[in-house]
Amino acid sequence: TASRVLAIKKLRVEFGARVIFKDLSFTVMPKERISFAGHNGAGKSTLMKCIGGALEANGGEISKAKDCKVGYLPQEGIHIKDISLWDETESAFGEAKTIQDKIDTLSEQLSTMDSSSEEYLELLYEIGDLDIALEHLDPNTIKPRVESVLLGLGFKQSDFTRDCAEFSGGWQMRIAMAKLFLQEPAVLLLDEPTNHLDIQMRESISFALQSYSGCLVVVAHDRHLLRLVTDELWLIDDGSLRRFEGDLDDYVVWLRQRQKGAGKAIESHADKQSIKGKEIGAKD
Repeated sequence: TASRVLAIKKLRVEFGARVIFKDLSFTVMPKERISFAGHNGAGKSTLMKCIGGALEANGGEISKAKDCKVGYLPQEGIHIKDISLWDETESAFGEAKTIQDKIDTLSEQLSTMDSSSEEYLELLYEIGDLDIALEHLDPNTIKPRVESVLLGLGFKQSDFTRDCAEFSGGWQMRIAMAKLFLQEPAVLLLDEPTNHLDIQMRESISFALQSYSGCLVVVAHDRHLLRLVTDELWLIDDGSLRRFEGDLDDYVVWLRQRQKGAGKAIESHADKQSIKGKEIGAKD
């Protein structure tokens, strides 16, 4: 069986006196395609921020599998400036330099070791793995990949040299998404990824996400997107998280029924208050 990519244990998140999550625990497996559902204020975006590292929880633990990269696209607050569109997007491959530096350091260590020792062999294997990772980040393939992703997200070649600050909120989000697509994280967290996008671009994003091979977690009001790119619905309700038995259409029906029930409860409460008021009035 495949090992989990994320494990959340006893997560606690609170804002002042309000407790959003208390002792929340769950695991996420490779290649799962999950939609977080729940009413506004249930904590969907808060949970995404915690997993994505944008918000520190008040307690608990979020652990990732070894070498597991998590990519996070927030719903808002992306303001990139003082760098060209091309340079910002190309920075998705910044790890190539880090990997090369590590190979150089390990190779130096290797030259001082006994070639018949077990440690030497282990180090040799590690350098081999790093070489494979570096091949994937070959500078000759980086340029066409950056260009392909940017054009696919609706940018023109004339945009490549423009400062990111010149682009509006919706386009800023596309820049962040371009970097995430190029980084290919093992877990991709997307909070309302199709906000500010026209229909054509929504289709392009949906198509790109359908071919994404990692684990996907999405929060979105865009039901068309959710139907295309997710196959599990996890319900966040009253601080707990559970897998919803059924698809998106079943959830919509369940939600309507629940809202009707809540409406009736409010009406019943209002009626009781009205009767109480009449009784009080009658005594005066």
